[in-house]
Amino acid sequence: MQACLAGRKELAASLHARLENWRGNDARLRWLAQRDPSVTEVLPAPTLLAQLAQTGLDAMDRPANGWRECAGAVRGIGLPAGGQVQSPARRRSAT
Repeated sequence: MQACLAGRKELAASLHARLENWRGNDARLRWLAQRDPSVTEVLPAPTLLAQLAQTGLDAMDRPANGWRECAGAVRGIGLPAGGQVQSPARRRSAT
């Protein structure tokens, strides 16, 4: 993202596609969770990633310094206490 915002325009298309894919993972996993309840345990991570991806997409559509405003919006997005999202396997092994 920083390289793209710094002027490496050749990276924009692939970065935009990657961010759109990450944003869409949340909806795809929610659909899957309706069919397989075991998936619901991991839903907070793709939701957070979708929010961050949307922030990245918004930053790409703004003027050169507009990304700073978008980055400010990321602070505090849905992070659990401690500021980290852990995988379910890692949470189980920590207990």
